[in-house]
Amino acid sequence: MTELKLQRADITCSAADIVIVNLFEGVKVPGGATGALDSMLGQPISKAAQAGILTGECFEFKLLHCNTNLSTGDPYLTYVMGLGLKDELTPRRLYDLFIQALLAINAIIAWPVKVDTILHGAGIGGMTVLDSVAAIRLAVKSFNDCAATPNIITSVTVVEFNQAVHDAAAAYLKQLGQ
Repeated sequence: MTELKLQRADITCSAADIVIVNLFEGVKVPGGATGALDSMLGQPISKAAQAGILTGECFEFKLLHCNTNLSTGDPYLTYVMGLGLKDELTPRRLYDLFIQALLAINAIIAWPVKVDTILHGAGIGGMTVLDSVAAIRLAVKSFNDCAATPNIITSVTVVEFNQAVHDAAAAYLKQLGQ
């Protein structure tokens, strides 16, 4: 069973096996948490977007093979999830995207993994923090309920650097008994 966690930290210091970030359609240089991770890794997301390998189209998923966390020296995989057009992102679409990301990771990885992610769409996407965390929470719950495959994702940790945003997400999850 995959456990959902929330951590106040910098995504660039992730100790997870896989980090899920996002890209909006048409963006060539990401900002926010995706941009911070991209910069720390030497711009693989920006380079792929500028080369047309990553478009950010809705339901585009790309696994950027092995990266090395420059802060810790640990290897991990970066999984980029295309969110589509910024104006079309909704909590339902984020739920659909995130569960697809979890199912894809579960299908291609053969060993137990920890996944870190961010609050998708809660920056320039205009989605509220609560909508983003609710969509991720529901996707993890639905993923746990899916009996189609053995579950190799041991945890999904939502990593948020901003204290106020983290606290709002934590209060929401506590209210739901999470």
